[in-house]
Amino acid sequence: AAWVGACAPAREATGDAARGERRFGEIGCNGCHLVNGVGGMVGPDLTGIAARSLREPARWPSLAAYLRESIREPRAYLVTGYPPDMPPAAKLKLADRDVDDLVAYLLTLR
Repeated sequence: AAWVGACAPAREATGDAARGERRFGEIGCNGCHLVNGVGGMVGPDLTGIAARSLREPARWPSLAAYLRESIREPRAYLVTGYPPDMPPAAKLKLADRDVDDLVAYLLTLR
């Protein structure tokens, strides 16, 4: 996952976490991201992502904002040690609802 400096206005998760978990698998996020020991290891391990501190808190007003922008524009800020392989939300044809649902799901990963 990547981190973006220019965030959309801060807002917390408004999506459906259960739907986000389903979409995580349907979209294939688990092909690259590990969650609780299941998934790939191309991208960062997302286990416990909601319990982590932001790497650069001055860049993002909230963890939800960081996650939202990481899904929308993953190449804008790359986590050290990971390739720029994650496609942006537009390429995956994700609607705003999908992004919100994914963020809501990721915020349950404590």
